[in-house]
Amino acid sequence: MKARITTSLPAKLAGAVDRLARQRRRSRSGIIEEGLRLLLGREREAAIDASLDAYYGTLPAAERAEEAAMIRAFHRSQRRIGLDGPRPPRRPRKR
Repeated sequence: MKARITTSLPAKLAGAVDRLARQRRRSRSGIIEEGLRLLLGREREAAIDASLDAYYGTLPAAERAEEAAMIRAFHRSQRRIGLDGPRPPRRPRKR
């Protein structure tokens, strides 16, 4: 169920919303809803990042180093098996 709200926007912002709605062939409400969902998602991600930073900040140095090593190993494996798409070309080794 959707709630109906009334809000005021600066004229330039309302014009930009209307232009985007026309370009995407969507309603003004749909554009504003999408923007709010994106903003709220970013806020949620920032809160998670802050929580993780606080947690990892409490770990002793040895445990932080172990976590960092595990993350590096995971990323190497991820690249090797192509979880992020095709493998990048190999760089020639320095001799």
